[in-house]
Amino acid sequence: MSAIWTPSRQRISASNFTRFQEQLSSSHGLVFDSYNSLHAWSVAEPDAFWSEVWDFCGFVGDKGETAFRPGASIMECSFFPEAQLNVAETLLKNADGRDAIIFHAEEGRRVVWSRAELRDRVSRIAAALAAHGVTKGNCVAGIVPNMPETVAAALAVAALGAVWASCSPDFGADAICDRLSQIEPKILFAADGYSYHGKIFDIREKLRIVTESLPTVEKTVVWPHVLQPEDLDGIPKAEPLESF
Repeated sequence: MSAIWTPSRQRISASNFTRFQEQLSSSHGLVFDSYNSLHAWSVAEPDAFWSEVWDFCGFVGDKGETAFRPGASIMECSFFPEAQLNVAETLLKNADGRDAIIFHAEEGRRVVWSRAELRDRVSRIAAALAAHGVTKGNCVAGIVPNMPETVAAALAVAALGAVWASCSPDFGADAICDRLSQIEPKILFAADGYSYHGKIFDIREKLRIVTESLPTVEKTVVWPHVLQPEDLDGIPKAEPLESF
């Protein structure tokens, strides 16, 4: 069988795989003549291999002395058991003008956030959460569609060492309460609605029911997604995202 596609030498030389091989050559003097030979080394020396992967990927944090701890089975193996890091710090470290999020809403709206804009949003949400007492170990929940604000809120929660949990906005109120009551969220993020198959669904009444049913929620932060103007009078403890 003939190959359907083969990359050019230029593409191969510019690939991450080639750059990783060059790093191994520079740091360990290791030279591999094929993918299979590198794979064989990764299996034979997993601690050294995964330590190099950490460095190559540019994780921000302390990887510890051990990159791989073997176990009786793959399920009992540990990767970086001594590591300490915050995933938000790594994901947001290159805050420049390159695109971070390109969002296309069903109704046709297009939103583009640069890496710098995403980091700014995350920073402001994290500061607001901290001002409301959210700290490591607290839970923050979201009733949110897949959209830029959802990413920013989740990263802001992670930046504080808190726990993020989410539900789709098309869940029923009872299902949302059953899920979120188990984690006792301190802050609740929510969109005002969602669109599906060309129809707009207003979930503000659902948010009222959920907020009233979750006594641990101190603030329900709502961002306008499909409804204008924003009217939150019927939702207890509600506040628009921007003022939050």
